[in-house]
Amino acid sequence: MVKKILLALVIIVLLSLLGLGFFFFNSSKKLVSDVNTTVNKLNDEAKNQQKNTEVTPSKIEEKNEIVTTNANVEFKTYTNEDEGVSIDYPSDWEVTPGDGQVMIASFFSPLQSTTDEFQESVGIMIQDFSAVGMDLAKFDKQNTEALGQYMENLKITKHEDTEVDGEPGKFLIFTGTYPGQDTPTATVQSYTVFEDYVYVLTYTGKQGDFEKFVATAQEMFKSFSF
Repeated sequence: MVKKILLALVIIVLLSLLGLGFFFFNSSKKLVSDVNTTVNKLNDEAKNQQKNTEVTPSKIEEKNEIVTTNANVEFKTYTNEDEGVSIDYPSDWEVTPGDGQVMIASFFSPLQSTTDEFQESVGIMIQDFSAVGMDLAKFDKQNTEALGQYMENLKITKHEDTEVDGEPGKFLIFTGTYPGQDTPTATVQSYTVFEDYVYVLTYTGKQGDFEKFVATAQEMFKSFSF
């Protein structure tokens, strides 16, 4: 389920990035249909993943040092040299490479019990819009509008200025239900636009479990660099 929610986040970001409003929202049903096969493959792969399996795709280089940004959590550093980004993440979280397009990488928390079916996650999304131009104000407007069009029972509880790697950005906290899902979720999103590149960091958790990892997600957001 969490993989489908990440897919929905990508669609929302695409909606806001492309700025096509309701027209694209209506046509997004076809997009969801077209990628169902990919989603099913991702879900199958997630089921077959071993908790202690080390992820070593060619685009991921992990430094060996442990970053002690939190006294109770050991952090490692994920680096994607092709995209020029890095982020610290808990050493017991799973790392999954992105689709090679918008989604760069996802980080999944460990399951909290044998009955836990939802892994809280942090995702990195990047899009190049140098061909058409993009700025923070435009993206912020389109992003919040797209959320309202796409999510059910959306409630934005915080929308304020922030910094992403020293650059002006926006910070959102919102709750709601993604289309086709039954589980209400809470999401923290931080984004910036630099030289027509949009950088989006997203933390999503099931309501009730969201608070358990939100401090960790904030540490990850603070460590992100591009």
